[in-house]
Amino acid sequence: HRLRQEFYGDKPNQKLFEKRVLTEAVHEIGHLLNLKHCSNPNCVMFFSNSILDTDRKGFLFCNGCRSKFKILK
Repeated sequence: HRLRQEFYGDKPNQKLFEKRVLTEAVHEIGHLLNLKHCSNPNCVMFFSNSILDTDRKGFLFCNGCRSKFKILK
């Protein structure tokens, strides 16, 4: 529910909701791949203290986290 704008008293925004769901899904997949939280606030693996963090970081990995995928191959 916290990913929906209505939770914060705003009008529904389906595109923003879908972006937030994608961000959370990619973040959790990162954990499944053994990635830890990242200190880069623009990285999907950054810990979100609020929905503003989730919106800012988006669903992409930073170069540092992306480079860890090479180890998994």
